[in-house]
Amino acid sequence: MGGSLRVRPPLHDLVMGQTLAERFWSKVDRAGPGECWGWSASVDDWGYGRIGIGHPHWDRGHRVSWRLHFGEIPDGLCVCHHCDNPPCCNPAHLYLGSPADNARDAVSRGRMFVPRGELAPKAKLKLADVQQIRDRWAAGEGVVALARAFDVHRTTIYRLIRGESWASVS
Repeated sequence: MGGSLRVRPPLHDLVMGQTLAERFWSKVDRAGPGECWGWSASVDDWGYGRIGIGHPHWDRGHRVSWRLHFGEIPDGLCVCHHCDNPPCCNPAHLYLGSPADNARDAVSRGRMFVPRGELAPKAKLKLADVQQIRDRWAAGEGVVALARAFDVHRTTIYRLIRGESWASVS
């Protein structure tokens, strides 16, 4: 009995005597074509607009905007914002991307913290270890010996020496 089926109610379903499109537009402050169109109703914990799409289902305002303007959202894709403004529903500010695209965008805009160095949950090395490894390697100690001494794989040492990891440490 396979996976779950995601049911999206059609955009013409009536709720409280109005179509979803009518209810949606009553909650959007349309500004100029290049400006953000703010959501003026309920928002979720991340600031995205929330709208009921048939009890007990909810969707985010920007996703409904996409569906109204461009059609269904293909499975596995996210509706992302060029403007970095969660309540914005301007279709000109929206684009489709994979979850990885969305995460990269969030990191590049500073909305998501990616722990690096010794703050990374699986980090085995500390800043002092990195500096010591680089000094010992520069003095002629071998990669395998360094990997044994610091209880890491030799690939970790290679990446550290080449600056592929811990690049911010000189």
